[in-house]
Amino acid sequence: MKRILMFLLVALAAAPVAMVFAGPVGAGQDTAVPASGFTLPPGFTATLFADGLATPRHIAVAANGDVYVTLRSGQAKFRATDEPGGVAALRDTDGDGLADRRETFGTPDIDTGLALRDGYLYYSSMTTVYASRPGDDLVPSAPAEVVAADMPQSASGHRSKALTVDGNGNLYVQVGAPSNSCQPQGPPGTPGLMPCTQLDEHGGVFRFSATARNQVHAEAGTRYSTGHRNIVALEWNDAAGALYGVMHGRDGLSQAWPDHYTAQEDIEQPAEEFHRIDPGSNLGWPYTYYDPIRGERMVMPEYGGDGETPAESGPYQDPLIGFPAHWAPDDLIFYTGTAFPARSPRGAPTRATASSSSP
Repeated sequence: MKRILMFLLVALAAAPVAMVFAGPVGAGQDTAVPASGFTLPPGFTATLFADGLATPRHIAVAANGDVYVTLRSGQAKFRATDEPGGVAALRDTDGDGLADRRETFGTPDIDTGLALRDGYLYYSSMTTVYASRPGDDLVPSAPAEVVAADMPQSASGHRSKALTVDGNGNLYVQVGAPSNSCQPQGPPGTPGLMPCTQLDEHGGVFRFSATARNQVHAEAGTRYSTGHRNIVALEWNDAAGALYGVMHGRDGLSQAWPDHYTAQEDIEQPAEEFHRIDPGSNLGWPYTYYDPIRGERMVMPEYGGDGETPAESGPYQDPLIGFPAHWAPDDLIFYTGTAFPARSPRGAPTRATASSSSP
């Protein structure tokens, strides 16, 4: 668990989830259990680190090799039982590549966001960001500290508060939009709100102090970006000095607008958008979406688009990558180690994503 722990992959599926680590073949893996079902580059191997984590969402690895995993709550509609949420803490005490110590902590509302920075573990519920300092202990002994509270949430989805922390003491938290395409109550095909008032409090990343405590969203949260539908994969890149995220694109093009989109086009569009998010960035929701086949930003049908109308040049940035539709990427990791081959040099971004159909 020293140099061989390069990145972690979490597969969200109907069965209990296995977590594996992958890296170049080396010491510590000779006694570990091989993990099947993965296709890896030459020179890499994958072994089982921990299984039975029914609803893992995000992961973070401490300098000593301890692994923390947030467990989603409120998932009864996806599984036979409703998991309690919280944080799973995993430790390999004998160096055989398997987690032999497992504990959980945190209240049941802990659900998604997770980050480690400067000795603090940050994690979130749908409305609150907490911080704990594990120290040498696997599980923090002191009560969790409230970093920021009273964040907007929605009963209709996109409630997760993904988060990340930079090297200058700033905490970034995403607040997802409370709808698919900013429509008022009405049948499919109803035009969207103009302007979209849901962007007043939702649909962007907000910045807080990572070191302050008991901040209130409405008072201390500074809007960093806008035009988001929902971002669960959010990560600060120290090498670039910038924030990155992958936005989940909208659903239901052909169901709501059958005159403009076929069922096949609904499968292929719109893109899941990988962005560099700078201060003031506007990702274009709900007025536009990115078509990964045409390679251009299009007008959303709720705002007059017909599947053939490109958006006029304006404040909306194009993604760095337009991933295929409905993949729902849920995590983003930038590799900064030294053990990968020359084609992935230190500092080059290596993406590892996990996806789920849930909000």
